[in-house]
Amino acid sequence: MQSNKVIKLINTYQRLGHLISNTEPIKTPKQYRSLGRLDIEKTVEKHLTLEFNGLSQADLGNDFMIYTDNMKVNIIYKVLKGHKRRK
Repeated sequence: MQSNKVIKLINTYQRLGHLISNTEPIKTPKQYRSLGRLDIEKTVEKHLTLEFNGLSQADLGNDFMIYTDNMKVNIIYKVLKGHKRRK
């Protein structure tokens, strides 16, 4: 597994995660303003998947180095998903 794919996933959550949260303190980017709320959510949800970021379920058991610690990709993904909107 290439670590740049995990970094891409993390960056995608950092860049777009606020668009599907209960609170949206950051202004909606221009490319999404013409979309309705449900369309924004569908578009962002697609970008936050493993597959969109070049990963698969098989990658979840792999280790990834974060700072000085090794973490399993599935732990990273659970943490990222935990910051998503609560239904």
